Amino acid sequence: MSRLDLKFKFQKRVKNIFANSLILLLACFITFVFAEISVRLYQQFFYPIPFLKSRRLIYDKELGWKGKMVFGNPRSEKLKILIIGDSYTHGLGVKRKEMYYTTLKRELNAEIFAYSAIGYGTLQEGMVLDRYLEDIRPDLILL
Repeated sequence: MSRLDLKFKFQKRVKNIFANSLILLLACFITFVFAEISVRLYQQFFYPIPFLKSRRLIYDKELGWKGKMVFGNPRSEKLKILIIGDSYTHGLGVKRKEMYYTTLKRELNAEIFAYSAIGYGTLQEGMVLDRYLEDIRPDLILL
């Protein structure tokens, strides 16, 4: 074999390795995108998690990001309970009818006002309390 033949075989092998690597990366990328879309669609149909959220929908100027709000009627004559919490109260992926505040509403025949956000601390929860206290005028506050 001549040097030219060896050089040609080496170049062909390098091209094959490059092409196979590119195909493998492309296949991994397509698999990742398919898996991501599948999980998001699953969450959208079986849990109350939207497929896409724009920043406008999740951003709050004072608090950083909006929390999940479940508000009853502030003019109700029933016992009014204001619940403010973090991720436990938010219950990402948990159906509303399975949340603890829904049980409180049913068992106590109360009007529930719940505000929660993942990652909120006591400072943000206090800011939420300041924001809604006058409008709701709750009989009980659960933090």
